[in-house]
Amino acid sequence: MSDIKIRGYSLKDISKWQDELNEQKDIVKLPTLQRGFVWKPTQIEALWDSIFRGYPIGSVLMSFDGSSKERLLLDGQQRSTSIALGFFNPFDENRKQEFFSLKNYLPSIWIDLQPDNRTQNQKFVFRVLTKSHPWGYQLSNNSSTLEMKDRRASISYFLTKQNGTKNYIDFSPSNINPWDSYFPIPLSFILDLDDVDFENFTFSLKSKLKNLNIQTKYSQSQNVNYDDVNEESFRQIFEGLKNAKDLKIPEIKVNASILKEDDDSLENENQDPTLFVRLNSAGTQISGEELIYSIYKATFPESKDLVEEIGASFITPSKIINIFSRLANCNLNHYQSYVNSYNINTFRKAIKDQNYKLELKNIILNRTGKDLIDIAITILKQNKIDFPNIVLKQLIVSDTDLFFILIAYIQKNSLIFENLSSQEVKLISAKYIHILWFKKSKNFYKSLFENLILLGLSWKEATQKLIESEMVLPIVEPILLRNNLLKIIETKKNFDQLGLENLDNEIISKLSIKQNYTNEQIFANWYNLVSFIRGNKSMLLFAQRNYLNEKFKEFNQIESIEDTNRPWDYDHIYPISWVSNKENINPLIKSWVNTIGNYRALSYDDNRSESNTKSPKTRFEEDPKREDSFVQENDLLFWNKLDNHSWRIKHQNVAMVEAFMSAVIHRMCNIYEEWYDKYYQA
Repeated sequence: MSDIKIRGYSLKDISKWQDELNEQKDIVKLPTLQRGFVWKPTQIEALWDSIFRGYPIGSVLMSFDGSSKERLLLDGQQRSTSIALGFFNPFDENRKQEFFSLKNYLPSIWIDLQPDNRTQNQKFVFRVLTKSHPWGYQLSNNSSTLEMKDRRASISYFLTKQNGTKNYIDFSPSNINPWDSYFPIPLSFILDLDDVDFENFTFSLKSKLKNLNIQTKYSQSQNVNYDDVNEESFRQIFEGLKNAKDLKIPEIKVNASILKEDDDSLENENQDPTLFVRLNSAGTQISGEELIYSIYKATFPESKDLVEEIGASFITPSKIINIFSRLANCNLNHYQSYVNSYNINTFRKAIKDQNYKLELKNIILNRTGKDLIDIAITILKQNKIDFPNIVLKQLIVSDTDLFFILIAYIQKNSLIFENLSSQEVKLISAKYIHILWFKKSKNFYKSLFENLILLGLSWKEATQKLIESEMVLPIVEPILLRNNLLKIIETKKNFDQLGLENLDNEIISKLSIKQNYTNEQIFANWYNLVSFIRGNKSMLLFAQRNYLNEKFKEFNQIESIEDTNRPWDYDHIYPISWVSNKENINPLIKSWVNTIGNYRALSYDDNRSESNTKSPKTRFEEDPKREDSFVQENDLLFWNKLDNHSWRIKHQNVAMVEAFMSAVIHRMCNIYEEWYDKYYQA
């Protein structure tokens, strides 16, 4: 290996690693044990600020065995991908839309030539635009999203540039730009310049800017006038570009054989077992699941693509391996015991066992695993219900252990979806969500596994066992919930202040799990039941499924780049501005304003036409808006009593407090009833 020259890479060299037109002699790839791109927009912006300041940004670690031109990038993926994104021209429609770990949609990087303000840590203001936030983030606080009024304004402008596209998550990178910005231009405009003196640089850049017609928050509904950028700002950018072009990122080389070593010498099980784990002990934190997936990919590189296909965008590959590694254990021990998630060391030990290794490999390569995941997803969708993808994903990823039990149950009983009756499907899915949403303890998994798989109980019977063991709450019919919550209005007491003397005997009976149940235990079940429902946004999204499917039919995942991961707001029907920082607001209003009874999912583009202070009565004057927001006649009656003066609600304004509470309680119960009737009891 002594003849291998250790080198330094320029930014342009690094950008070509992920370019399909790359003609470099050396090919740089990610090893199978690398993870995806996980940096946040703020981290990308900070990296480029460092580059333009001339700060060192570390080295890259390569593996090279000398037998081919291929180098493996062991450490430096996040930086190299962020660098490559800087060379991505959002106006180049023919540019490849796929980097190492970014597929289908590339974030774009812009730079503000002359910002009037910036964050404390920035000298150069870079702006990252993502799919969920095509308008970028705040200028003075780049970790915060734009205010709603700015998002509305940007969407209105971007829509004028689209060719028939109405949904902002489908906006082309060529039709968007940073909104909270003064003189933004794509970073690639600068990086592509080869001029070495300031005069030629300025001339070339100004020539490019003549064809850049965009508007921002500060351009007064006119195109940005780049003639207003002063010479000092151009010179600062020029000096930053020189720093970027002079930068050489050193390569540290490691012998490729190290990657293949089993590292048997480790005696301390608390130590990290692989080179990759040790390299990533600093920087962005990697979860244990991700590290186990990395070990898996290194062991079975041929199955990487299959694993990524299996999840159908609903489950990350690392969670797939979490589930299948445990399923392989179940197969070998004949389902005699519940299997906890592996940690790095226990998985590494298990993978050395040839029987286990073969079992795990077969689950993937024989596509058994894919069939199991597909059946589980189809069961949860209940087939006839047009389930929003994002809600379905939440049912799966919010509790990997519960989903593992469902997968194990399907395999143990050799379930085939086509052979299941609709009643069986509804029973499994209903009880799955009952457990997921109303669990009181995280210690129920072993008990559920044993009841379902060892004792052969049905999901209904197994769920009842969990209720009797006080691990899962009992739930009640919607009419009982509604009737008893309305007692808040009668008594002027909140739900956590109602005594059992205020509750109906029927709901007390439903919440009494055992004959010797104490009043305190019954009340605790009442309190938990209402609390779980009040904050359950997944239940709200299910109720609004028609609207979500119309707006975001295919949306079911966060982007590869870490982002806010949803393209809608949770909008307050009763404006939060009527409550926040106001004096003498009734405690009931404060307690219920941030509950699902007062929330609705509203896309950013719909929300652009809404005022944050618009009264509930005004919001629902149009029928389509009411239907989209899942507002029905029994709560609309009370929303209509809340007009523009309602923010003045005080303790003595009993009628207005009653109108608010009636609206919120009825709507929350309607949301619960929609799930209970259409999914749980259907």
